[in-house]
Amino acid sequence: MEFCINGYQQLQKKIIDSDICTLCGACEVACPMNAIEITENNNSQVYDCNEIVPECRICYDICPHT
Repeated sequence: MEFCINGYQQLQKKIIDSDICTLCGACEVACPMNAIEITENNNSQVYDCNEIVPECRICYDICPHT
C-alpha cells in the first residue's frame, strides 16, 4: 500500500518549510477539522488529522501559493 501524503504534509513541505507561507490564514479557516493554527509568527498543525481524513487536501488546495 502506497503512503498517501495529506494536504498539510504537502503544505508544510512545499510552502511552510520553503518560507513561502505568508501566514494569510486561508488554510486555518478552510480546515474542516480545525487542525491548523496560525499565530503571529507560525503556521502549525494542532493535531494530525491524517488518520481521520487521510485524503483531505483542503488546506493545500486553498493556499494562494499552491
